[in-house]
Amino acid sequence: QVVIGCCGDAALMRRHLDGKDGKYTHLPNAALLFPDLLEPDTTPAPSCADAIAAREQSLFVNDWVALAAAQMLYKLLYRVPIHHFLTYVSSDGMSVRSVPIKKDELSVYLGERTS
Repeated sequence: QVVIGCCGDAALMRRHLDGKDGKYTHLPNAALLFPDLLEPDTTPAPSCADAIAAREQSLFVNDWVALAAAQMLYKLLYRVPIHHFLTYVSSDGMSVRSVPIKKDELSVYLGERTS
């Protein structure tokens, strides 16, 4: 996943779900969307090379993730409107799905993580 967001407070995010004139000043950060990231990992993860060798990870998945992150960074630096706050890259590296910045989508992600 690639996430662009600055807000780690679910209550604050809920207050800004409507945006203002179609613009959002608050987007959920990765820790709010995926709280498991903050939990200590007790099982060491295999290296990317080992995961590729075991066919658990696509050879190019890291490249796809880097491209998704680079696109978000480019838009930030050049002040191009950002229309997605979350992008999933499949483990086979053949599909990408971005989640639009909309009240309904944000509500789903906040509701799943905070109920």
